[in-house]
Amino acid sequence: MIGTGLFIGGNSGSGVSSLALDAARNRRVIVVGDSFMFRHTFSSGSGVWNRAAGGSGNRYLVVGELNWLRYLTHQSFDFDGTGNYGIVGQKTPEIVARLRGILAKDDADTIVMPSSINGFLANNPNVVSEELGAIETAYQLCRAAGRFLILETPSAGGDSSGSVFPNANMNRARLHVRRAMREIYRGKPGVCVVDMEPGYANPASGDGRALDGMVTSRAGGVAAAPLHTTGLGAYQRALRLLPVFQARFPISAGLTAMTNTDSFDAVYNPSGSRSSNPALDSSGGTPGTGGSGTVASGWIGGHGADTGHTRAYSKVTGPNTGRPVQRIVLGGTMMSNAEFALLLMNLSGRSVGDRVRLAVEFDGWSGVQNVEAISPSINPNTSVYSGGVADMSYIDAHAADRSANDNPSGNLPASVGPGLMLTPAFVLTAATPRIILGARALNGRTIGGTIDVLNMALIAA
Repeated sequence: MIGTGLFIGGNSGSGVSSLALDAARNRRVIVVGDSFMFRHTFSSGSGVWNRAAGGSGNRYLVVGELNWLRYLTHQSFDFDGTGNYGIVGQKTPEIVARLRGILAKDDADTIVMPSSINGFLANNPNVVSEELGAIETAYQLCRAAGRFLILETPSAGGDSSGSVFPNANMNRARLHVRRAMREIYRGKPGVCVVDMEPGYANPASGDGRALDGMVTSRAGGVAAAPLHTTGLGAYQRALRLLPVFQARFPISAGLTAMTNTDSFDAVYNPSGSRSSNPALDSSGGTPGTGGSGTVASGWIGGHGADTGHTRAYSKVTGPNTGRPVQRIVLGGTMMSNAEFALLLMNLSGRSVGDRVRLAVEFDGWSGVQNVEAISPSINPNTSVYSGGVADMSYIDAHAADRSANDNPSGNLPASVGPGLMLTPAFVLTAATPRIILGARALNGRTIGGTIDVLNMALIAA
């Protein structure tokens, strides 16, 4: 029996807690869609995902709402590049035409699909009927296959500083589909419609613009209109989906290191931490260039390619969890678009061929400004600063999101509560990997923010 259908709407609440969603039969979630979904795990030169075990394409990006949901739910469901069925430029009928084949080869119990904005871009007079017909086909296919379908209403685009998308006619069609989706699937089994407007679309806009900061900023005509999400925009979209995921995937424990006794032991604790001092205890670490204060033993701070910013370290009690945290306060002015190390550890004596992931648990952060990503990563060895795997990384080379005046990921949300970042699995190619919690900030900008880290552990995958 698939869970009760529901509509997630309104400006604040969702009502999910009062509606029972049957537990998912497996934790796997897949996305089918257009570039909004493609961008979740895009990697330059390797398409949507590099499926090699240690490939640099194994990246979850800050511009994907499913990746923010992974953080916010403490990794309570499974999503990775193998479950990304997004294709750039496709309209909803084209997406749905692929769905039968996807369901036949992928056993994921939960499917997320947007009503693609691409159908409205073309100014097609039949877009409403074609869109709703395709969505109904997707619903019937998922029902027949016994899957749960989460539908996203079509997105707003553009903002006050960029070109307008859609125009008034396009927007009327988009809003028609949005209203119809909410009404048609209200109360139907096996489906949930999530209204993506609140907190993301500008309610005062008559032509369908998003709020400032939600979409990438590019000037130009409709073809170059800013549609894709920034890190902040993806986070706001994740908040719309969060009640559904919380109801469907209860949070499970066990991925983080509460104490340093969680360290790896080949006999007694084979899934334990492969890093020393995962609980960030003691105070014998090194702040590094640009850093000052108290750093947990064994850990290092690093300026990366920028010497303009500062990092002030301290050991305090987390304001959200009440647990001990390593606090990092950012300051200064960036002199380059650069990633620097909030916390770094060079490891030795690990086993080549070990399959590992890096988990970082946060109490949260506040006051963050002009930072486009906070991201854990595993580097192949201590002499290589990049090239491994990462979670919540900035988008690095998507040409459709870059121009001379565009920053590709935008700012992070200023304040975020507790959560868990987790890299994809990585097969060690050397006995001396490097693990990093990095931040990427914007050239020429004054940066700030208080980031509280609970623990950071290299664990078995």
